[in-house]
Amino acid sequence: MLVGVSQKTKRDIQILEQCGAAADHPVSAACLETEYLKCFICRAAN
Repeated sequence: MLVGVSQKTKRDIQILEQCGAAADHPVSAACLETEYLKCFICRAAN
């Protein structure tokens, strides 16, 4: 998604921090869709 936004807006995006769900929301190895909570702190440059 971030690559698509970068290409569409013709701006570089720098990922400053990547976060996910808390430890009480485990990800199942058998069902990777459980890793749906994500957060990226980014900076966009011209």
